[in-house]
Amino acid sequence: MKIGVCADWRNASQLEAIRASGADYVELNFTSFSGATAEEVAALGEKLKANGTPCLAYNCMLPGDLRVAGKTRDFARADAYLAHQIRLLSVLDGRIVVFGSGRSRSCGEGDTLESVRKDLAVFLRDHVAPAFALGGYTCAMEPLSECDVIHTVDDGMQLMQAADRREIGLLIDFYHTGVNGEDMTDLTAYGRALRHTHIANPAGRSVPARGDGVDYTSIFRALKAAGYDGGISIEGSIPKDADYAALIREGVACLRAAMADAGV
Repeated sequence: MKIGVCADWRNASQLEAIRASGADYVELNFTSFSGATAEEVAALGEKLKANGTPCLAYNCMLPGDLRVAGKTRDFARADAYLAHQIRLLSVLDGRIVVFGSGRSRSCGEGDTLESVRKDLAVFLRDHVAPAFALGGYTCAMEPLSECDVIHTVDDGMQLMQAADRREIGLLIDFYHTGVNGEDMTDLTAYGRALRHTHIANPAGRSVPARGDGVDYTSIFRALKAAGYDGGISIEGSIPKDADYAALIREGVACLRAAMADAGV
């Protein structure tokens, strides 16, 4: 398994801190590249390659004002947006795009939970999968504790199965499962579907740290038993006045120690 950190590609100090932490990769915000030029993306790719921390995944697949479910859905705009982003980012190494984007998939006025979920299955099957297939991308469906539509890991699994395309997989975020109180000690039911993972301490969504009360070793044991060998990205909240580099360095060290204890 590889350890990564979610970061802002426009923040040079963040990227340097992640490089110095010993992380394997960075995970960047897919939507944040909407206004970027091809030259900026190419320069970023060279920088990340030189740092030894390539971009292997993206989060935030859709901007919040682009709805893909419910009465105000706009599949045509989504198609154009995805095509542009995929073309722009093709020079980077990342091929996993996380579909969290809670506002884009939420229930609007007059929508029902059932109709929104059906729309999401159509969006993934008929729009995301064909676009991603052209560039060799995978969409990792992310259940969100604050989103009723796809709330639990089982919800995400059911949507993935409804879409029924190999370009659509599942993400487990151990912050959200912790908030939900989901039992993640046995992940074998999700192993073949699992494409990516996120992690943070459910208490305040803080960056993992040794002795913070979370049994990270058990998480890695469960992932190992499920046959997962992909990335696990730190996606924790960091206060503005905190020492970013120190927190990230400790977070990576914490997860590496837990991996070793789990025999990963």
